[in-house]
Amino acid sequence: MSDVKTLRIAICAETQPLVAYALSVLLSNHQVKQCRPSVTGCAECCNGETDLVLQYAPSTYCLPLHEKCRNKLEGVPVVFMSLAWIETEESIRQAGLSGYLGPGCSPQQIAEAINTVSNGGFIYHPGNDWGIKVGFLTERQVQVLKMVGKGLTDQEIARQLGVLPTTVRHHLDTLHRKLKLPRRGELIALATLGGLTKPEASSKTSVQKRPPKAPTAENLESMALAK
Repeated sequence: MSDVKTLRIAICAETQPLVAYALSVLLSNHQVKQCRPSVTGCAECCNGETDLVLQYAPSTYCLPLHEKCRNKLEGVPVVFMSLAWIETEESIRQAGLSGYLGPGCSPQQIAEAINTVSNGGFIYHPGNDWGIKVGFLTERQVQVLKMVGKGLTDQEIARQLGVLPTTVRHHLDTLHRKLKLPRRGELIALATLGGLTKPEASSKTSVQKRPPKAPTAENLESMALAK
């Protein structure tokens, strides 16, 4: 008989269906289900029958876990897997996560993380060296990085944030120093890899007008009589 405890694991990797499938196969000895916030409203993993959530995303700054899901999963440990960024242990703890696996972690490391976290522990593994190391960024620094990634100039960023261009340049200097990326183009690449440059969903709903109906003989006759 196996000593491995069977867990109820929800995988939240909606933007990476192949990764979600691979994780499902890897964790086939557990009860695995997919969390699809945009489809189910997180009903699949928020029914009170989840022991652990495994999230897969570019970075902690664009966590896809739905707000409704977070509220209902209060107290349920979350292990985060990064696509490209290698984040600090400080940023993982501040995000309220129970575990972190950086880019390129092996199946054995994934299994170890799940075992450690399911037993009440915390695990941090930075992944392989090909990831981009990221220090903990403030909310404002993330905003500036996102806007730089979208190609905005310092003046445009200043207008959107309601600050002076010199303040924007101060934030950029801090980003260059923290991220050890001296060029603006490198910041743009990092923002793209980190999933910060995705266009935000518009709240406006486009309404298509129906083409006018062709007049019938009866309508034409009525119009002629009305003149």
